[in-house]
Amino acid sequence: MSGHAGDRLPSNVVDLLKKRLTTCVVATVTNDGRPHVAPVNLIVPRDDRTLRLALERSGHTLANIRDNQWVAISILDEGDIAIGVKGRAVIVKDHMDANDAMAMVDVAVNEVENHAHPIILVSCGVRTRRRSNLVNLFFKRLFCELEE
Repeated sequence: MSGHAGDRLPSNVVDLLKKRLTTCVVATVTNDGRPHVAPVNLIVPRDDRTLRLALERSGHTLANIRDNQWVAISILDEGDIAIGVKGRAVIVKDHMDANDAMAMVDVAVNEVENHAHPIILVSCGVRTRRRSNLVNLFFKRLFCELEE
């Protein structure tokens, strides 16, 4: 059952995101009020109150954040993790050093909801595989910059 879990990320979620394996779903709102969702692979915890993301500069998610800073992030993964995070996003770097096509965004956590359900167990999250070694290098560089 859903429930308010506070304004900090639980330690197991922080530990999970540090592994660089989790694909999260980020929800934003367009300037005409329509919802938009997108999977995000490049996400790390700065601490239990801040998430840092790398987003494509040409993407709808970043454009929506420019217009409306409120975001929601869904994190589902093994260990029965089913968390909803609401917060305010701020673009901290419009052009990342590791790749000029990416922007760095910090999300200040305002609310965390536990979406775990008593009769459904989350046994794994969305797993992706990078298509080449070049993409692996791209992700490695971006993750390193996000974690600075």
